[in-house]
Amino acid sequence: MIVGERHGSITRLLAREIQHKRLVAAGLLPPTAGPTPPEQPAAQAEREMRGGIVIVGRATFKEYLEGLRRGYGESVSLGRGGRERGEDEEDQAIARVLENDGVFDEPEVVDSLSSGEEEPQQAPAPAHAAQVQPFRNPFLPSGFELRSNTRFQPTPAAAVLPAETSLPPQPPILLLPFRNLVGLSLVPRQIWGFFNRRRYAKDGAEHALLLLEGATRPFDPSTDLAFGEESEVWWPAEFDRLEKVDEKRRGEYYTELGKKLRTARELASGERAPTKDEERTPPKTEQELRQERFEREKRWRRELDAWAVLRRGREPVWEDGWEGALRVYDKEGERGDV
Repeated sequence: MIVGERHGSITRLLAREIQHKRLVAAGLLPPTAGPTPPEQPAAQAEREMRGGIVIVGRATFKEYLEGLRRGYGESVSLGRGGRERGEDEEDQAIARVLENDGVFDEPEVVDSLSSGEEEPQQAPAPAHAAQVQPFRNPFLPSGFELRSNTRFQPTPAAAVLPAETSLPPQPPILLLPFRNLVGLSLVPRQIWGFFNRRRYAKDGAEHALLLLEGATRPFDPSTDLAFGEESEVWWPAEFDRLEKVDEKRRGEYYTELGKKLRTARELASGERAPTKDEERTPPKTEQELRQERFEREKRWRRELDAWAVLRRGREPVWEDGWEGALRVYDKEGERGDV
């Protein structure tokens, strides 16, 4: 079972799982170790084809198809290997961007001699002044280094496996409708639904019967891509404004970040002594501010990536030639043909 804790997590997990399987099948990675002997990729694929996938709701449906597209339709690099490889590459890409955007650059010092002004005497730095350590992201591999030259653009890891030209046959999918009512204006409908659960039980039983019977049919993009389309009406309106909300949050955060960074550098260099409030609650160091910014940027970028896939009115991703690889559980379908 894949549980999405945030929007976009199902897409990422599925894509990385597929890419990991591709690397194992190509002999570039060893099978995952477990309490039982590892299963051969061909045997595992055959076993999965005898099963099925239950997709709950339209949002999950969109994320599932996007995960298939990224998993098979994008080239795969080896990285450190394992299922965490995708996480490593994502962290590296974000770290490169953040390292070169100048937010943590030291302010330029004006040369007072060139302007004709007398250079003031500089007080010697205190012997106990803390040395500011260069930022080291703990999530990056130990062999990965970032250069300080802002003009340096490191080349991405070379692709080990090219993108697949076609989608391999997938386990049949069961499309289970789901409507999540969120918001104060929908409380009356929530109450009504609480006291009228018989239809939900009937709907769930009918779909469970489809699984037991095992009858499937080919995926029809002309009709199946519209699965759950009517449920988008009930999605929270805040989701439509996510891009603007994210832009506002970023602006507010970076305004405060500048103040916190100035305080951290003043205290680290010994330029001033900490106040009583700062002694009681020490402000974050520059290292901690860098890590906090990294985590926030990672979360914001993931939110926008998911919003681009899930936003209301956007059709699920579809590629030509997928029809023969996908099948759907249906009472009018055929049995024993998967």
